[in-house]
Amino acid sequence: MMTFKNGILALTCMLFIGCASSSQRIIDQANKNNLENFYAYKLVKIKETSQAEVYQEMPNGEIAPSFAPLGSVLGNDVMLGINKQCGFEPKDLKEVRVVSHDEARGFGFEVWVFNDPLSER
Repeated sequence: MMTFKNGILALTCMLFIGCASSSQRIIDQANKNNLENFYAYKLVKIKETSQAEVYQEMPNGEIAPSFAPLGSVLGNDVMLGINKQCGFEPKDLKEVRVVSHDEARGFGFEVWVFNDPLSER
């Protein structure tokens, strides 16, 4: 069972065939809005049958090295904030997913995924 603490980690949307053509537009728009609002999750189709499509929330981005690696000044500051807010330690970091990075503006959007026994994943 998933916990609400991690913010709906396994949202499942059942979209029926009668509106399949518009359902993909709805999912695409939701994912676009999530990116624009720096939301950590995106909807990904995990199953399709003749009657429904099933979507689940997955972390945004691609697994890649962080632009603020642990051990760097910025990485340590980020980890300190995460530790204060959520109680995670560096050893709990499972993966880093880079969503976007703009060196010219000095802006990066990453999703840091932690091992969390309460999320049961």
